[in-house]
Amino acid sequence: MTNEIQINVALVQRLIVAQFPQWADLPIKSVEFGGCDNRTFHLGSEMSIRLPSAEEYVRQVKKEQEWLPKIAPHLPLPIPQPIAMGMPSEDYPWNWSIYKWLEGESANSLELGDVHLEIIAVQLAQFLRAFHQFDAAGAPAPGLHNWWRAAHTSIYDAETRSLIETLKDFINVDNAISLWQRAINSQWDSDPVWVHGDVASGNLLVKDNRLAAVIDFGCMGIGDPACDLTIAWTFFRGKSRNIFKANLHFDAETWARARGWAMWKALYEISELEEKSGAELAQQIQIIDAVIEEDRASRRTDSKDNKHPLGLPIEYQQMPEYFDTSNVNEQTEAKNALIERLLKEQKVKTVLDMTCGTGSQVFYLAERDYEVIGSDFSPALIDIARDKAKAMSRNITFIKGDMRNVKIGKFDAIITIFNAIGHLTKADFDVALKNIRANLKDNGVYIFDIFNLQAITNEIIADFTRDVESVVNGVTIHNMQHSEIDRETGLLTSHDQFTILKDGCKPEMHTNSFSLQIYTAEELQALLSENEFEIVGQYDMNGSDFIADKSLNILIVARKKYTHRTSRCEVYHPT
Repeated sequence: MTNEIQINVALVQRLIVAQFPQWADLPIKSVEFGGCDNRTFHLGSEMSIRLPSAEEYVRQVKKEQEWLPKIAPHLPLPIPQPIAMGMPSEDYPWNWSIYKWLEGESANSLELGDVHLEIIAVQLAQFLRAFHQFDAAGAPAPGLHNWWRAAHTSIYDAETRSLIETLKDFINVDNAISLWQRAINSQWDSDPVWVHGDVASGNLLVKDNRLAAVIDFGCMGIGDPACDLTIAWTFFRGKSRNIFKANLHFDAETWARARGWAMWKALYEISELEEKSGAELAQQIQIIDAVIEEDRASRRTDSKDNKHPLGLPIEYQQMPEYFDTSNVNEQTEAKNALIERLLKEQKVKTVLDMTCGTGSQVFYLAERDYEVIGSDFSPALIDIARDKAKAMSRNITFIKGDMRNVKIGKFDAIITIFNAIGHLTKADFDVALKNIRANLKDNGVYIFDIFNLQAITNEIIADFTRDVESVVNGVTIHNMQHSEIDRETGLLTSHDQFTILKDGCKPEMHTNSFSLQIYTAEELQALLSENEFEIVGQYDMNGSDFIADKSLNILIVARKKYTHRTSRCEVYHPT
């Protein structure tokens, strides 16, 4: 950055005299709120002069000169109208602009009442709708010229996570990370639209308590409009915020990214404060608190799948071809061997795998002469399992069925492995237990596993963070995952981002969030007892004895209690 140039009235006077002598006699004075990235001056009563304060802002000059005259006729409010462009000189090394003067005061210098804010909310929403709809052909994509505004929120991922860590004394870190993860996991799936890039109160001109103009288009470009929505929290409040949002027709994911942009900006502003106290700090904290509260409210109401309100891993349905990549690994064989050992101890012959996925446990047990059937709610995963069986020339039955209601027969054992029960709410697991009991023979056993809530610490949650790359059939799959836990509810929530790289194709990006309901050993014992199961064994997933405060997982072998109900005629009556 160049710091030696003194941008003042004297410099501007020299530039005007040298390059635009027709205006040399007009008075020049600084604008009170002249900005930081650019310096603004009055030129007479009808023009303004705008000079970049550093080299990184120079790219914006020609962009505004080219595009603003094309866009202006299609907007419901005035925007800056370029009149001339100044050239570099000995006094000043960059291009600069002269605009028609726009009437109004900067909104950040005014005290506006609720009624006036509500009117401005409608006006600004109408302006943004029109701006977003203007033809984007040939327009500039996000880049250095606009600090990547209109790019995906994740462009600031590393910086945001660093800011969260740095400012952990001022914010709720878990909530901030959760909000940010939801933001970067969401996608703008529509065509790129025009984006202002810096819709802030300082760039809104107000006259007579009405929005009179929108200025400073230096960060404009095309892409995702989410960054234009941050003003919902940085300027509007209460009813005006709701009115602004209601007059813009964006989906929940776009608002999730908007909350991410707003939090990033507030964190950045706090980091720039020399003194971390006072009104400015309080204002930025208020913004962060507001977006976090909205994020938490949206998490409470979101449900991507009515049958699975906790959500599901994306590879269960949308990306089944990558299921084995994410779920079958070097540990799978050891876990399968443990399951088989436990089945052997219980003298089991017939097995129903109620959550078989693509059949890992089913094939393992079939090869060891168990009579085994696989069932899963996902038709896509069942199709893959059937194809595997056909390729192996194995006559194995795979059935589409939900563990909460499928009726297949009576078995010596039922298994649901690899945290499968976690995809059910507590109420649904109770329903599933009743159905499992109905599919078991008397004294049959149910074997399942789940994360152990008592032993999962914040350090362990941090270890769940995943950034792995694998290759499947020539396709590169990059998976990033982050998790957090709500200890009050026992919900372990994971956020995934998959990037799929195929030769000759544009990268595909898929994002998803889902939760696992996890339990303590005591909670599981109570649920099993209520459904007439008795626990006959508790293990760690490595096969050792379960330790409540140390075992990351709990694997349970539970026996269906045999309850003989005597009929009235069988009751002994002494004579």
